[in-house]
Amino acid sequence: MSTYKTEGIIIRRSHFGESSLILNVYTKDFGKVEAVARSARKAKGKLKGHLELFLLSDFVFAYGKSIDKVANSFSLENYENIKNNLNISFGTYYILELTDRITENGYRNERMYYLFKETMKFLNSLATDNALKYYLTIIQYQINVMQLSGFFPEINKCVVCKEKIKLEENHFSFFHGGVIQKKCLCNDVSAIGIDNDVIKIMRLLKINKSNVDEYKNSIKDNIKIIEKLKVKKKIIFQLIKLINQFIENNIEKRINSVDFLMV
Repeated sequence: MSTYKTEGIIIRRSHFGESSLILNVYTKDFGKVEAVARSARKAKGKLKGHLELFLLSDFVFAYGKSIDKVANSFSLENYENIKNNLNISFGTYYILELTDRITENGYRNERMYYLFKETMKFLNSLATDNALKYYLTIIQYQINVMQLSGFFPEINKCVVCKEKIKLEENHFSFFHGGVIQKKCLCNDVSAIGIDNDVIKIMRLLKINKSNVDEYKNSIKDNIKIIEKLKVKKKIIFQLIKLINQFIENNIEKRINSVDFLMV
């Protein structure tokens, strides 16, 4: 039986048959992997307890004809604080679903993996409620998932006239894919008004590094920024809602868990 080993985090799990699971795992070396875990739900199954959400694990997968199989799994890190904090777990469920929706099976993206892993690690470090850090962590993940996925809204130039955006009265056009100046609104009457702080934060937290090591360092820099940043609640919700809608429009899929973030 041919196998392969990699580090990863489960992003989705669903019941299969009477005692098995179908898993989507986002991995370091193979991108998203879909695999079946036979007998994983049996009380005495060898994988019982090792295939939960909010775990960083080493996986051994066996190649299958129609779907690969989980041959073994070894937990490396348990994100226990996420499990024990309802609000943070809601945000983490959103990150898991977003990762699952936006990625395709078998496409390796090491930068995406480290963004995902470091975001999970930082959320787990928020042992007590800190709403601002929690929301900003989700926002920086949204921003950089878009960047890594190859679609990012234009936030430096007006999407209609191409003039440099001034931090005055601006709007966002989902149709044109970015910020639009007031004088160009006739080109999209459905564009919505946005606060200038939305533009500033998107520019601040966007990572533009192609080298993996440089990218990892930039994630850590973002986390330091998040720990110091002060943002109004209305800006937070405007960012989450706007970015999520932009992502949904591009991937043509609904991210259901966003509803838990907007309460």
